[in-house]
Amino acid sequence: MMRPHPNRAALDAVTTLARPAPFNRVVVGIDFSPASLAGCRWALAHVAPGADALLAHVSLPDAPPSLSGGLDGFAATLDVAHARTAVRAGRPSDWLGTLAEEFDAALIAVGRRQDANRKRIGEANVVARLARRTRASVLVVPEGVVDAPSCVVAAIDDGPGSGEVIHLAATLADGMSQPLLVLHVLQPMTGAYDRVVHTRRHDITMAARGAVESVHGRLTLAVGDPAREIVAAGVARGGGLLVVGKRGADESPVGSLGSVARELLAKSPLPVLAIDVP
Repeated sequence: MMRPHPNRAALDAVTTLARPAPFNRVVVGIDFSPASLAGCRWALAHVAPGADALLAHVSLPDAPPSLSGGLDGFAATLDVAHARTAVRAGRPSDWLGTLAEEFDAALIAVGRRQDANRKRIGEANVVARLARRTRASVLVVPEGVVDAPSCVVAAIDDGPGSGEVIHLAATLADGMSQPLLVLHVLQPMTGAYDRVVHTRRHDITMAARGAVESVHGRLTLAVGDPAREIVAAGVARGGGLLVVGKRGADESPVGSLGSVARELLAKSPLPVLAIDVP
């Protein structure tokens, strides 16, 4: 007897939704490091082209006023519909979320430095704090990423946000003219692997096939560590954009961050877009 997928309604809705440009307004965090400057350009070129952009620098209370002029100068070099700047003092994770709400931005983009986990310099774990506290989607671009995505990977699970993840990923893939891969990763379980994989493949395929085909994507099932398999899928296709929900089937409450999203945002060598889900 076929069991209905718990997220069937959300997945079916993908087939009827139009796909306009997802991000018309974006807040970009700038700390003047090469990672943040390059991440800003990458985000505005590939994920939010033509958007209105607010470039925000959040500094210590005694920051020199010259930073405002430097931010304006960098903004003038960007190819965006309209760019404005804001300089604030305090915690970046607090101010970036506040500015996104005031600017009515659905996306916050930041670059991630290779030494992002450094101690006693700036705010620790700024990306994780930001993703938890804002309702906006959060894009993290690792230092060193320069090429356009060769694919978009939508990572789904049994959580209630899979339909939104597929829909947004399909919109981005369309805009980039790149293929869409929808990936569901099963964590290894004790018992017969063949039985587990066969059962879950049947459930996921029957629930998601129509939605994936409607957006010209490919549905793949993998078994292993979710974060590792998601990254491997993007790397194997030449370097993709990874789209995940902030929370998945682990029932993390609103205001928290799921373990897979947290690991990808902190460590993935590929750009990661984490979206808020119901």
